[in-house]
Amino acid sequence: MIIASLIAVPCGMANAIDPIIDMSQIDAVSTLTPSHVDWLSVPLPTQFPTRSFASAGLRPRPLPPMDAFAAAQSVLEGPLQQQPTARGAVIAPNSAPGVFGRRPGHFVRQPTPAPIVAKVEMKNGMQFDLRATETMSDPDWLRLPVPAPPSELHAQVAMARPRRLPMLESGAETEADDILSQGFNDEVEQSSELFSMESPATEDSPNVDDETLVGLPRRLPPIGDLAAEEESPRDFIASAGMSPIASQLDCTLNDFSATPLPGGTEYNNPYAAQWIYDSKAAVPTQAPWIEWGRLFYGDGITPRGRDWFGPYNMVRPQFYLYGDYRTGISAGRNAAGRTDNWSTRLNLDMDLRITDTERFHGFIGPLDRAGKVSGIQLKDGELDYQSVINPNFVTAFFEGDLGAMWGGFHDQSSPMELPFTVGLVPLLFQNGIWMEDAVTGAAFALPARHSRLLNWANYDVTFFAAVDQINSAAFGTDEHAAQAFGNAWFIEAYGGYIETGYAFVRDRNNAAKSYHNMTASFTRRYFDRISNSVRVIVNSGQNLAKDDRTADGGLLLVENSWITSAPLTVVPYANFFYGWGRPQSVARAANSGGILRNTGINFDTDGLNGLATLDPTGADTAGGSIGVDLIGNQLDRQLLIEASYLTEHGNLNPGVDGDQFGLGARYQFPVSNATLLRFDVMHGWRGDLPSVYGTRMEYRWKF
Repeated sequence: MIIASLIAVPCGMANAIDPIIDMSQIDAVSTLTPSHVDWLSVPLPTQFPTRSFASAGLRPRPLPPMDAFAAAQSVLEGPLQQQPTARGAVIAPNSAPGVFGRRPGHFVRQPTPAPIVAKVEMKNGMQFDLRATETMSDPDWLRLPVPAPPSELHAQVAMARPRRLPMLESGAETEADDILSQGFNDEVEQSSELFSMESPATEDSPNVDDETLVGLPRRLPPIGDLAAEEESPRDFIASAGMSPIASQLDCTLNDFSATPLPGGTEYNNPYAAQWIYDSKAAVPTQAPWIEWGRLFYGDGITPRGRDWFGPYNMVRPQFYLYGDYRTGISAGRNAAGRTDNWSTRLNLDMDLRITDTERFHGFIGPLDRAGKVSGIQLKDGELDYQSVINPNFVTAFFEGDLGAMWGGFHDQSSPMELPFTVGLVPLLFQNGIWMEDAVTGAAFALPARHSRLLNWANYDVTFFAAVDQINSAAFGTDEHAAQAFGNAWFIEAYGGYIETGYAFVRDRNNAAKSYHNMTASFTRRYFDRISNSVRVIVNSGQNLAKDDRTADGGLLLVENSWITSAPLTVVPYANFFYGWGRPQSVARAANSGGILRNTGINFDTDGLNGLATLDPTGADTAGGSIGVDLIGNQLDRQLLIEASYLTEHGNLNPGVDGDQFGLGARYQFPVSNATLLRFDVMHGWRGDLPSVYGTRMEYRWKF
C-alpha cells in the first residue's frame, strides 16, 4: 500500500501557496516502491509541453518528465487502457469525460480518483486529501489499466500514478518534513504555468480557473552536483559528450517518422517483446551417429576451450559422424538399357573439428564405386545381387584459416582472413555446372573484398590447383591423366551477381589434349518479376583434328524463374541452352550427372537407380525445359512438373538422332524430421533412337 498525499488548490492561487507544511498536523506514512521496478518503461507521451531547458536538462533522469502526462492526448486512455493485460484480458476503452486546458490542443482525460482515506486541514487553511492506491508485487504493475471513471463525473483533476518519495543524498540527515517538501514548490509552479497558458476560450474549453490540479508527479530531483539549474544548452551538450553540431539542431518529436509500435500503443509492451522468445518450442532434430565433444544441436553457449594454439585460437575438439542412407526401387529403360533394380547407398561424413576455423573432414561411400551401386538387379527375368564395397575416401582434406592460425601462434587477433584447404578436396563452382568433383590438390581464397575502382561492392576469389584424380569425359575413364590450375571469382556488382573463372587443364601424357576452360555468368532480377541467370562456358586450345577433340566449343545457359505473388510456394521456370562442339566442365564426378543437370529434371540423374534422362552433354544441341515448382504452404512437400525439348544442329553427338521430347514429374514429402519419400516419373521420346522412360521410389534417412 502506498499512501499518496494529493493537494487540491485553484490554479490561479498556485503561485501564492506557502509550501511550508507543519508535519505535526498529519501522520505521514511513506513507503518505497519496489527497487526492481523499471521506471524507464513508463509510457512516454507523443508530444511534450513547452518546458525550460534547465528543467528539461536535469540529470540524472531515473524518471521521464512525468508532468508531461497531463499534456499528452489520451495517455491515460490509449496506451494504458487499450492494451490487454499479461493474461490476455481485454480492457474496455475509457469513456471518461475530459476538459480542454487553456493551452491550445491540450486535452486532459479524467480518470477515477483513488479513494480518500483521510482529510487533513492545515493551520494556514490548506487541505490535504490522503488517497490510497493499490500496487502489486509484480514489477510490471505500471502497465495496469487506469480504472474507468463514472460517466457523470466532471473532469476536475489530472492525476497520474503514485511515485516513490524523493531520493536523498547519501549520508544526509533529513527530517520528515523535508522529505515531503523537497521540490514541492517547483512542482506547483510548473503545473500552474503549464495550465495557465492563454488561449481563446470556447464552449468546448471551460474555464480552467475552477479546475483542480492534483500533485502532478515529476522526475526525481537532481542528486548532488550532477546537474545544475543554470546549466546552458552548450554546457549540457559538452558534458554529455555530444557533437557541437547538436546545438544547431532544432528537433521535436514530430520531426521523426511514426513509431514502429502497433497502432494504438505509445509505449513498449515488455510482454509482447518477451513473447517472441517464450513462444518458441523445441524442434525435433536428428543427432549424428557419433557426436563427441559439443552436441551438434546443442545450446548456443560456446565453451571456453583449450589454449593449445594460443589464446586467440582456442581449441574445442569435436567429432561427428553423419550422413544419409538412400534406398530406392526403379523400373524402366535409360540410354544404356533396362533399369529394373533395387539399389542402396550409404553416405558417411566424418568431421573432426579442432578450432572454430580448423578441421579435418572426410567422406566415404562404402556401398558404391565409380557409378556402380550395391543392390538387386532384374536381368532377363532373374534377380542378380550386385555387391559393391568401397572403403576408400572420396574426400579427405584439412581446411583452416591462416589468419586465425597466425594470430593464435603470435598471441594476437587474426590479422587477416585467408582460408585454405589441402588434400582430396571437393570443388564445386557455379552450382556444379563448371566444376563438381573431388580432386587431389589445394585451394585458398581471398574473401569479403571490395573494389572502389571497379565499383564492386563485394567479391571473393578462390585459387585452386588439382594435381590428380580429375574426372572428365575429355580424358575418358583415366582419372590420373590430367591436372588443372585456375581461379574462380564471385562478384556482387552492377545490380547483380557475377561468377567467372578460368582453368588450364593439362594432360600429363599428351600435351595436345591440354586446353583452356573459361566461364562467366551474370544473375539479377528484372522488373521485380523475373530472376535471370546467363552462363557461358568456353573450351579451346586442344591441338587435335576437329573430330578428335574431346573438349572444344562452348555452352550457353539461360535460366529464368517467374516471381509470383507466392514466391516461396509457386515458382514457374524456363531454362534454355545452346551448345556447340563438345563443351566440358573442368571436372565432373561420376555420380554428378551431365553438364545440363541444372536445366531440368529431365536432364538430371538421380544418382542411385539410373533413372532415364534426355541427352545431358550439350554437345551440338539446343533446347530447354519449362516447368513449375510447387511447394507446400508449410514448405513441407514438393511437386515439380516439367516438359523438355532438345534438338541437334551438328553431327558431333552420337547420342542424339533427331529431336527429343521429355515429360517428367517429381513429388517428395517428409515422413519425419529425419526421413522422406521421393517419387519420380519420366518419359522421353528420342527421335530415331529408342524411347527412354522410368519410375522410381526412394526412401532417404538423414542422420
